Amino acid sequence: ASILGTHLANAFEVTRMNDMVAAGLLDITPPTVVPWHELPTAHQAMWENKHAGANYLVNHALPALGLRGKDALLEAWAATEHTS
Repeated sequence: ASILGTHLANAFEVTRMNDMVAAGLLDITPPTVVPWHELPTAHQAMWENKHAGANYLVNHALPALGLRGKDALLEAWAATEHTS
């Protein structure tokens, strides 16, 4: 099964979708992460329908990818401050 788009109609549908993902009934296509400085190129690729992947995510502030939760984010930011 697949869901195209990012907007659902109500809380029931969101809950149902989350249940389907947890049960392995839906595959999640990870976004293509684009650094801030490559945003114009990503927009042009989308305009020309030459983009790689289903959607883009612009990383303008995360110190690392794959962080899970606020604590991991704060630890990564703290580590970045000490290495700069």
